[in-house]
Amino acid sequence: MVKIDYKPGDKVLAKVKGYPPWPALIVENKGKKRYSVLFYGTKETGTIKIEDLYLYSQFKESYVPKYLKRAGYETAVREIEEVIKAELDTSEVQTEDDDYKTNATNKHSDSLVPVRTGKKKTFNKRGSASKRKRNSTAGTAMEESDEPSVKKGKGSLSTGSKVEIDTLIDKEDNGNIVEEPEESIKNNESAEETISNTQKQPEICSSPNTTEPDQVKVYDDAIDKSTDIQMKDTTTDIPDQSKVVLEYSLKNNILYAEHVRKNPEFYKQKPVEYRDSSPDDIVPLILSNGKVYGVKLHNEWPLNYTNEYDRALYDEETAKKVLQIQNAILKDGKVPSDQLIHTSLTSEHIQEIFYARDVENKKVRLERLKRESQFLNWDSQIKSHLGLDKASPELALNNLKNFSTFEKDLDALTFKKHSHVVDTIRRLQKYVGNTEEWTMNQNEYEIFAKKSEQIRTEAEKIYNKMQNIIEESEREDQKGPFWDIFMKSVATFRTNCQDLTENEILSLCSEPGTRSAFLEKLDSITD
Repeated sequence: MVKIDYKPGDKVLAKVKGYPPWPALIVENKGKKRYSVLFYGTKETGTIKIEDLYLYSQFKESYVPKYLKRAGYETAVREIEEVIKAELDTSEVQTEDDDYKTNATNKHSDSLVPVRTGKKKTFNKRGSASKRKRNSTAGTAMEESDEPSVKKGKGSLSTGSKVEIDTLIDKEDNGNIVEEPEESIKNNESAEETISNTQKQPEICSSPNTTEPDQVKVYDDAIDKSTDIQMKDTTTDIPDQSKVVLEYSLKNNILYAEHVRKNPEFYKQKPVEYRDSSPDDIVPLILSNGKVYGVKLHNEWPLNYTNEYDRALYDEETAKKVLQIQNAILKDGKVPSDQLIHTSLTSEHIQEIFYARDVENKKVRLERLKRESQFLNWDSQIKSHLGLDKASPELALNNLKNFSTFEKDLDALTFKKHSHVVDTIRRLQKYVGNTEEWTMNQNEYEIFAKKSEQIRTEAEKIYNKMQNIIEESEREDQKGPFWDIFMKSVATFRTNCQDLTENEILSLCSEPGTRSAFLEKLDSITD
């Protein structure tokens, strides 16, 4: 993509990691291809690299409609549009005034004197007048916005409460998906310096007890040095975006391998976890001329690894190999011609793939938490209808029968996180009510006895279904009563979660100790 030299007052879309391209105003050229910008809607400032800036007038149709539903984004778009409109109106008024003065002067001019017409201001491709009254109009638009920033909060949650899961879902909605660029960019110069220093380092997910490998350093300015790269003449279109492996995935693979090395015995006994990989996987590489080429990820196929430890180390090796090739190309511009593959991808395609995957991952986690919320709500409703003071067996029975509507969405992890729900169903298999304390006539007692029997029968069916789901997910061939085996599994689960807060346990969407859980934690760190 051709880089544009921006000047103060230009309207842009600024990309900040974890957020959509955000409407912003160029404030100052900080040098080294970095610009200080003011974000509309949030009134915050930050220092952004030139490759993360897009001219608003040219790219608004591509990006703005996709993110209007995100909190604060519509406000920011409305502000930048108002500023642009105000500048255009000011320019038009000034032009009309110039025309009027010129025409009035010409009426008194000698006929031999060349007629001097009012010169209208020209508009550049940025969609704004070449002479603008930027400071006053932009400042006004910023002051009119009083939208509060969305901040993440961390609270203590306890297992077994519907409110706890609902809180997590709200946080997922408001904190991860629809959040404004607040934590990535802070007000004042100290924040700009912090962001600038951060961008000098590799954009690699950080986690406790891990160090950043030297092999995966990415040089910010190296892309400008790439020249004279020889490519194959053949062009290969990428038929499926799922075959595109982005750079952050490679860096996450390196971090995961470092994590696995800390407990080799555990991971050597674990079977290989599923990965969405294929022999056609490529890593896109954007050159200084804007063209996108691909680096083949797998040189061997099929991959015959029998445990998670060996597969993790293979992923690390291939990731480092590709990143080294990438750094060599960007730094020296020299690479064997057979290393790169022509593709029909563009830098915009890569950004869209990144956003789509990020949104999809968050959507999947959000949907899971919503289903767990439904599960907890189902449990609380049953208990509310079968109290010690009074009971509504008909309503409780109806709730029990609703289990079939969501049982397909349940797995062993859900039951281990909320084992009290399984215990509720186990106890209902012996339910007789508190009839000794209730005042009932013979007819009422007979009706209740019949309903309670139906409750016991339905609870037994559900308990057997839960047992099948857990045994199928766990794939453990243990002997003994199911409840005893399940409680051992819950104890092991809690042991594996001993380093997690209750909030983090409830937000788990993968088994602790798995690759999926590790990657989810990295995502939460970068959000």
